[in-house]
Amino acid sequence: MADSPEATGWRPIETAPRDETPILLASPSISIPLYGWWRNGAWRPEALMVVRDFSHWMPLPEPPA
Repeated sequence: MADSPEATGWRPIETAPRDETPILLASPSISIPLYGWWRNGAWRPEALMVVRDFSHWMPLPEPPA
């Protein structure tokens, strides 16, 4: 998942992958990003939280070598 330097950082949620790719999700109603994915027509954060207003997303970073 090596993105170019120009493609890193937070992106509008409208551009997020909708194929169950794990990503980081950001919402203005919570102060920390959540790990989640798109499934069955909605964003599904791994934490069992009722958050529906995700505004941005970011690819997961590469794991350490």
